[in-house]
Amino acid sequence: MTQLTLKQKAILPAALIACCFTLLSFTLGGDSYSVYLNSKLIFTTYVHSKAPAWKPVELSNDNSNDQLTVEYNHCGVVGTSRKILLKDEKDNLVKEWKFSDQSGKVMRIEVKDILQIKNAPAHLKLYYVSGRYLPEGRMLTTLNLDRKSNARVAVAKQ
Repeated sequence: MTQLTLKQKAILPAALIACCFTLLSFTLGGDSYSVYLNSKLIFTTYVHSKAPAWKPVELSNDNSNDQLTVEYNHCGVVGTSRKILLKDEKDNLVKEWKFSDQSGKVMRIEVKDILQIKNAPAHLKLYYVSGRYLPEGRMLTTLNLDRKSNARVAVAKQ
């Protein structure tokens, strides 16, 4: 077995540290997104994760005054030419929202704008598109719409 020189002994720890930082950048970096209903976090997903942590978002008339918020993070950078798309189960476009590059990382949609879409199916897919970073788009979650009015149910029970 050969002996390491003093110079090699000094370089070895630096090389190991560089390798660790490189591996951590792949582990901790990457795209992530969070979905909120008003200020309440519904979920956060790290795109590089093998098992996405998104879950369906349930919306009803009770949420008609609420806001659905998406924050998408491209490795610490806000995307450009951003859009949020709603698609039906056959991937047909139902609705599109565009967001300016100056609006920051937060993209807000009024829930009433979703609930008022005529002939929209009860189950929709929510997509994010960024012209520069994600032009093909990424499905974020599904939306389950319940247009029943709880006020009518309450009146019926009286």
